Amino acid sequence: MKPKRRKRASELPGPFAGFAEAAELLGIAPHTLWGYMKRATPATQNFPEPIQNLAATPLWKASALEQWGDTNLRKVKIKLATGKTETRFSLPAGRPPGT
Repeated sequence: MKPKRRKRASELPGPFAGFAEAAELLGIAPHTLWGYMKRATPATQNFPEPIQNLAATPLWKASALEQWGDTNLRKVKIKLATGKTETRFSLPAGRPPGT
């Protein structure tokens, strides 16, 4: 599942986001979100903590995720083997400035 664009917090039915909604907000695949949560790198060290961990999913404030994505993710265009171009979101390569 590769979202083609990032959703905005205002597009969600409420102010909170579970795991699937968080991946949509950030425009990334769920396995990438899992990596951001579990890896302690300079680029992901400020990833928002869930406000609650429910049995089925962590729960975040959608606005916190949106703000983190706006600050930390960049849009990249990838040329697929089929010749088509797809837009994805990723962390910039290397260390963030000031680290």
